[in-house]
Amino acid sequence: MPQKTLLPEAFQKRLQSQLDEKSYQAFLESYNRSPAQALRLNPLKVKNHATFQEKSPFHLKPVPWCSLGYYYHEEDRPGKHPYHAAGLYYIQEPSAMAVVEVLNPQEGERILDLCAAPGGKSTQIAGYLANEGLLIANEINYKRARILAENLERWGAKNVLITNENPDRLAQKFPEFFDKIVIDAPCSGEGMFRKLPEALSDWTENKVEQCSLMQKDILVQAATMLRPGGTIVYSTCTFSPAENEEQINHFLDQQPQFEALNITTPAYFQRENNNLRLWPHQIEGEGHYIALLRKKENPTKDLENCITIEQHPSEEKSISTKGKKAEKKQKEQENKSSTKKKNKRKQPQKKQRKHSTTSSNFVKTPSGTCQK
Repeated sequence: MPQKTLLPEAFQKRLQSQLDEKSYQAFLESYNRSPAQALRLNPLKVKNHATFQEKSPFHLKPVPWCSLGYYYHEEDRPGKHPYHAAGLYYIQEPSAMAVVEVLNPQEGERILDLCAAPGGKSTQIAGYLANEGLLIANEINYKRARILAENLERWGAKNVLITNENPDRLAQKFPEFFDKIVIDAPCSGEGMFRKLPEALSDWTENKVEQCSLMQKDILVQAATMLRPGGTIVYSTCTFSPAENEEQINHFLDQQPQFEALNITTPAYFQRENNNLRLWPHQIEGEGHYIALLRKKENPTKDLENCITIEQHPSEEKSISTKGKKAEKKQKEQENKSSTKKKNKRKQPQKKQRKHSTTSSNFVKTPSGTCQK
């Protein structure tokens, strides 16, 4: 199919500015090929990969960056097979499998998949958690949340909670709760042009801008839910710098407690300033962007933010004799009280005041004290 009728002119113009001429021509040529098809095995149900490969009727070839991923031929149609209904695998675009590989889930961790539908990232995370820890899979769209629930039910994980909430409401309930968060952000979908014709017809420069604004808000909400020392993986299936590098740079400028981490990658992944780009002309996949962010683990500086009472060196001696002085003072007060009682008997009683003064029961503190 001629490239000019396939790709929007504004999109092509921008890609020319992103890539050198050789890479740009290779990118255009990749759209003459059929999209890559892949499935990812469920480690909760498939314990032996070799046995599955032997018994399955599909033509399988490993996906290099995911040990559970396999390419299949288009005519295999694994989505129609009973194995799929049994949850033995999930059909997933191959480059999207790299996101959770970067996240690197560990058993026992608390993980949030913030934009989870239809469930590719969530099922992959659940497989690595092995029913230990907690996965919260959230989807703001109710219809898509139902699809997410169906896919996770088929997957068979026991430690998954599915939510249908706005990120800001989740942030109110889970402050600094998660060890890891994955944000496969809503985007303009430029990486889906070859696979989904509707993504191509729906694309506009205005949509890129709208998605960028939405992504900014999602990142801010996610930041509040991550514990110090935790990591966020941000990803999109688009090529737009406004939704990728520029998005991350803006976030880091606004959130100094975060830092971008290097990602160890295969040579066929393009790394640009700690960010990963998967291009369809360099891999068998539709393309992806991935960034890994860490929330710095700085201890809370209570001494700087709160009023504290510290012992002065000159007070050490007085503190050591505090008990004796207090005892002496108490005896003096008792003697004075006894003398007053004797004098009171000799003197006529005075009328009591109708209003008595009471001591206030608060301590005045300067502004800036810590509140819990």
